[in-house]
Amino acid sequence: MTPLSHRRIEDPLVTEIRYELMPGRFIRWDEVSRLAHNLDRVHEKVEELVQAGEAERAVRLYEVFLSGVYSKIEEADDECYLARLFHRLACGWIQARQAAGQPAEETVSQLLNWMNVELANGWHGYIPPPEKFRWARMRPGACGPARWKPMPSRK
Repeated sequence: MTPLSHRRIEDPLVTEIRYELMPGRFIRWDEVSRLAHNLDRVHEKVEELVQAGEAERAVRLYEVFLSGVYSKIEEADDECYLARLFHRLACGWIQARQAAGQPAEETVSQLLNWMNVELANGWHGYIPPPEKFRWARMRPGACGPARWKPMPSRK
């Protein structure tokens, strides 16, 4: 058995995410919308995984994707398109976690951890502020400001 036989094969969508993000390459203001469009096409593929019953895989891919886009925002001349993409990815991540049956408490905890990191780094606004997280107790499948509906409290 060779050492290569123990290598784990990378998910092809992780490879595609990395390719489209072009880590380490600065993106000029006139290239950002094209980058966001290309990343949106990859996002659609990850969304399709949730619909196809591969929510666990989609959760892992969303986490890679979110991390990459968060880093790329610092490498872009204009972050507006990427910040909006980050928000769409965050909603997709929440929906994938719900479809995978993962506990809402863990989802909220992870988001709060991300927000703490964002606060420690000067709150750039890429992660919505705490008051936007009313969805923490929302019904499964609801995501986005127009659909936030607090669930009734448990007594």
